[in-house]
Amino acid sequence: TASQDYGQDMNFNKEGFKRISETYRRFRNTFRFLLGNLNNFDYKKDAVPYEELLPLDKWALARLDQLIKTSGEAYDNFEFYKVYHELNQFFVVDLSAHYLDILKDRLYTWKSEGTDRRSAQTVMYEITQTLMTLMAPMTSFLSEESYQYFSGKNKESIFMTNFPVSGPNGDHPEWVNEAITSDFQQLFALREDVTKQLEDM
Repeated sequence: TASQDYGQDMNFNKEGFKRISETYRRFRNTFRFLLGNLNNFDYKKDAVPYEELLPLDKWALARLDQLIKTSGEAYDNFEFYKVYHELNQFFVVDLSAHYLDILKDRLYTWKSEGTDRRSAQTVMYEITQTLMTLMAPMTSFLSEESYQYFSGKNKESIFMTNFPVSGPNGDHPEWVNEAITSDFQQLFALREDVTKQLEDM
């Protein structure tokens, strides 16, 4: 229901339900990946300060802050379908195609207690916590179930946590980083071109 613009005629068919089911499965599988890679991470003891995070990790937080902003505005305007599309874009492009795909080597092969791996886990922790809260109004059961397995759980329910706030006056003003967002936009465009060349070869 949230994926539809209720200001227009709403279309329901088998293909639409199949597409929504695949999106929901992607959300769920991403949470499983995130939670699985946080199982030995204690935020209070292992978190890396923002200044020491790797550039890719800072980029992920900058994108997360943008997601908080656009989703918050859409919720305020009761444009729930925009929240759905923003989340889907974040999961498919920012997380699956870019961040988590690149992160696997660092998570699986680098020193488990090393700063580089902890940098990744720090950001995955922030992403998980933020996404569960942002999605809770729409994917109540998924957010609540994920929260019960979250290492940073400090409330009885996800619905008792504070909704995230973005921007310079938000919860994490340091996440706002237009320079690194611009840099990585160019890097990812280059990466896409190189990948196509490799496939052709």
